[in-house]
Amino acid sequence: MNYNKLIKRFVSLVKIDSESYHEEKIINYIKKVVEKLNGDFYFQQVRENTGNLIVSFKGNSNKKPIFFNAHLDTVTPGKNINPIITDKLIKSDGNTVLGSDDKAAVAIFLEGIEYILKNKIEHPDIYFVFTFAEEMGLIGAKHLDFTKIKAKEGYSFDGDGRVGTIILSAPTHYRYKIIVYGKSSHAGIAPEKGKNAILIASDLITKVKMGKIDNDTTANIGVISGGRATNIVPDRVTIEGEVRSQNFKKLKTYIKELKDKINKIKSKYKCKIKIDIWQEYKGFKFNENSFLVKKIVDACKKIKVKPIFEYSNGGSDANIFNQNGFKCLNIGIGMQKVHSTEEFILIKDLINGFRLFISLIENW
Repeated sequence: MNYNKLIKRFVSLVKIDSESYHEEKIINYIKKVVEKLNGDFYFQQVRENTGNLIVSFKGNSNKKPIFFNAHLDTVTPGKNINPIITDKLIKSDGNTVLGSDDKAAVAIFLEGIEYILKNKIEHPDIYFVFTFAEEMGLIGAKHLDFTKIKAKEGYSFDGDGRVGTIILSAPTHYRYKIIVYGKSSHAGIAPEKGKNAILIASDLITKVKMGKIDNDTTANIGVISGGRATNIVPDRVTIEGEVRSQNFKKLKTYIKELKDKINKIKSKYKCKIKIDIWQEYKGFKFNENSFLVKKIVDACKKIKVKPIFEYSNGGSDANIFNQNGFKCLNIGIGMQKVHSTEEFILIKDLINGFRLFISLIENW
């Protein structure tokens, strides 16, 4: 295996600007690679110049088809990335992210399928699902045309942690927006005629549970906006928050308690408060004896990498696949300090991610 070629591919990929909603250059790059390998692709345009790319390679029809998922976008700052290569790792130069999240997976897939085809390794039908704007709230996966994917089981290579990390579960995630309505008045001349929405919102916020609620549940208020000027009693405040939990019953209990607190504040201040709650994604859970877990454990053992079971409280494209009836396990590929200008990936992990991909195909 030519690992230098893998490293070169990864470096080439991270140098392609692809911040969320601006993935067109990397989409075109992948198309050209696939054409050279005689694969098929379907581009699902969702927004101008960007969308999801589904790539497929025909194999042994007697084998169960498999899919692999990665996202193409990076967070900001992700323009003009200058990767620094040492003997042990590849890192950002400190001015941008590196983009190993998730271009390490893209490099692994492109080099992996080329290796499989070149060495005539028997394989099933393989689908690669490259999504856009994952970092903006799994947007690409939420718009994905699942009818184009003929495999019902697969893996998302989008977890942090060393290669061998197997994420057995992820939470259900709800977001909410609360609008508190007060009454405006001149703050200097007649403040008593107003009803201060900021004061009401502050009282509510002090009663909302935040942080780590228990081992399954976290909650946060992340955005507060309102008011127009210091001489106006504010008549409107918007509060935006979220709650996530591995336990759906606990999640529903939290939402009920939040609504109860809002009703008490409404009664206390005799004001109007509106709340809008929606599900960002649904959680999933695998047990250690499930088919996908056993397959990747076997693949890890073959390349002498120790499997590590983890439970994540973050979301990924795997959540969207699973809630649409496609069994998808998210796995770690070694990216570290993601979403920061200190992001890096160990060369050893990049290589092991490649070896794990090959091992999965050989043992499928």
